[in-house]
Amino acid sequence: MDADDLVISLKMGLSRLSKSERRRAIESVRDVIRAAMFDDAAGAGYEIRRCPRCGSVAIVVVSRKLV
Repeated sequence: MDADDLVISLKMGLSRLSKSERRRAIESVRDVIRAAMFDDAAGAGYEIRRCPRCGSVAIVVVSRKLV
């Protein structure tokens, strides 16, 4: 599947949604594109600390070893 096919299938899928569902879907796609653009701009050396349990970037749990 190339980019043109992806855009066509996205448009067909969005046309079946209600107005509020379409808005949420477009915001989600926009967020994914922005995150990909940021990753490309930041380069391979950039890594976000994430919670090892849930993957959240907002809350990072630091594990403590019990001896």
